[in-house]
Amino acid sequence: MKLQNLDKLEVDREECQSYFKSRDVYKKVFHKMREKYASLGHFGGKIVLTKLTAEEKIQLGGFLQKDYTNNKTITISMTLLQKALEESKFSVFTWEEILEQYFGQPLLVKKEVEQSKAEQKQGFFQVIKDKYIRERGKQWFEKVIDDKNTALGYQLIQQQYKKDQEELETILKNFCYTIEHLPRFQHKVKRLPVFASQMTGNPHFFDESTMAGKLLLYFIQDYFDVDTEEIGESRPEKRNRLLYEAGILNDDLSNYVLTYGLHGIMQNGKLHEGIEGYYRLKEPLQLTLLTIQNLDKIWGNEIIYVVENPAVFSMLIESNKEISAICTNGQLRLSTMLLMDQLQEDSFFYYAGDFDPEGLLIAQNLKKRYKEKLYLWKYQKEYYDKAKSEVILSEQRLKKLQNICVDELQEIKEVLLKEKRAGYQENMVWEVEREKSKEE
Repeated sequence: MKLQNLDKLEVDREECQSYFKSRDVYKKVFHKMREKYASLGHFGGKIVLTKLTAEEKIQLGGFLQKDYTNNKTITISMTLLQKALEESKFSVFTWEEILEQYFGQPLLVKKEVEQSKAEQKQGFFQVIKDKYIRERGKQWFEKVIDDKNTALGYQLIQQQYKKDQEELETILKNFCYTIEHLPRFQHKVKRLPVFASQMTGNPHFFDESTMAGKLLLYFIQDYFDVDTEEIGESRPEKRNRLLYEAGILNDDLSNYVLTYGLHGIMQNGKLHEGIEGYYRLKEPLQLTLLTIQNLDKIWGNEIIYVVENPAVFSMLIESNKEISAICTNGQLRLSTMLLMDQLQEDSFFYYAGDFDPEGLLIAQNLKKRYKEKLYLWKYQKEYYDKAKSEVILSEQRLKKLQNICVDELQEIKEVLLKEKRAGYQENMVWEVEREKSKEE
């Protein structure tokens, strides 16, 4: 008898599941019920259904003995659901049994759901660490997984985990292999697309818009302890500089610096005839990042003049043919920084730029980088008076002056705050020898 009852119960269970699974509306109803259960820890409260089809309304009304034909929004209490179940032929079952059978898993309260998800996530990242992480990436990876407040890349990885775990594993697998083989570790320099292709088979794997491209910058910044507060850099230039720290060239041809009066020696020990040709002709030369990083040595005069604007650069070299000079062209490209890094071994810089907040920030950045090797040239009020224009500085631009802390720039900072007008290099007369002796 007991065996017969069990057989009947199983038949009833199958019939019950067949009834609910054959009616589309119960997929929506049961998902709502499960969410409510997870929230409350028991069946209670109400569920709200919207955008049901006419057929779904009929299906729901048949079980609950209600007419929902004209309802746009249907609100159902758990009391009504319980009453309908008790009056149905499935009354032998509870809603908990029906939903667990329907979904094929136990019902969980919110706390249990969150714990389960946390355990799944922990397991996922443990697999990543065990399968792909090696010595160089270990410390960074543990930080980026655990420290949401300070670790660069935390949000990026968490978002991708929610979106697509399989794709995230693929990205991290290639990424972890790559960071163990950065060109810098082999004392080499490689172009970004070539390096990406060698590491992953995809030359665009580390493009700026990709997750892997962003993670690579975060790793480089952390692993090599790179200061990214270089004021005066554009976003592309900051990216170029970070990649170069790892021995990767992102843009080696369009990244250039305008120069005059320099000499260079190639890796084979021979004089660079191209650079020397421009020197003999007394003509300015655009040096690309590719050329600079391939030189064994580059040098100029003991004093090298560095200016912000091309027009001023032209005036300087036209009136003083024997000088060495560099033009930053209003921004600090990686090519400019690498060139000056090499030149500082044998030379001293005189730097002059515009008298506006952005110009002062560039000047400060250079002073902090080259310290006693760089003199801030013509940064006194008398020169501001000559350079002053009719351009009014907005309050938003003036706020940038709050970041000016270098002593040599305080006089001009205060003048700008008072006058609220920019001063431009082009308005000044540039006579190197006279001004140089005056400064000395």
